[in-house]
Amino acid sequence: MKRKSIICISVLILLVAVCTVFGISEYQKKTFLKTANWIDAQAETSSAIESNLQSLSDITGVRFDARIPLHRALAEKYDRIRITNEAGTVLKDSDVPTENRIAIYTNQQESADVRADFVCIENGEERSGDYLLLCQITDKTGRGFANKGTYSVSADGLLWDMEDTESQYALYYYKEADVFLQKSAELGGAFTVENPPAKYKLSDANTREGAQCIQLCGKLTCTDQPLLSPKLVTVELKTESAYNLKKTVSYTAAWWIGR
Repeated sequence: MKRKSIICISVLILLVAVCTVFGISEYQKKTFLKTANWIDAQAETSSAIESNLQSLSDITGVRFDARIPLHRALAEKYDRIRITNEAGTVLKDSDVPTENRIAIYTNQQESADVRADFVCIENGEERSGDYLLLCQITDKTGRGFANKGTYSVSADGLLWDMEDTESQYALYYYKEADVFLQKSAELGGAFTVENPPAKYKLSDANTREGAQCIQLCGKLTCTDQPLLSPKLVTVELKTESAYNLKKTVSYTAAWWIGR
């Protein structure tokens, strides 16, 4: 009788523990989604724009999509874009004068499970010293990103624009459902966003997949006004797990901008 009581108490404790963990997980999901914006409607676009978006994706490794305003704007100005990699090799040239050119610098880092792609965009139209930084981490395992953790980006040589908060956000792309989830980022010493806490069913989509790729977009300002000579800029992307604080992976890209 005593043994049965011990077994019953043990089972009850186990059930309470499971329910507690499940409840915390569900709360995390709801909190995460509460401040998120779903981007699922297909944007009407021309074949030329779609071709330009695909070309940008092929060259940089970053997923470009007509539903994302920044992506579409770049595709519309495709003829003005000049793309250079970390070695200074021109991957795409432009015939327009330098003062009207959009300079893009790209870099790619890879590990066994993920690929990190970096894109730094200089606004050649205004020459204001502002840059847009896109950092994308892509899952190579097929499981997707769905574990609790954070992604942070730091930039040496440029400062984060603390005022233009609309330019600081993260995009989570779900391939099976073909939707983006957009969330604002946190700014401080580094540009930080959360990873989705767990797999969950997406709105109007029969899937429970993790995000295939996560893209961080932030606006940076050059401290040297005007930029009279090339400047070395180093960007570091860190991924950190909430379950194992020692498990931190870092990817680094560096460019001489203003060449």
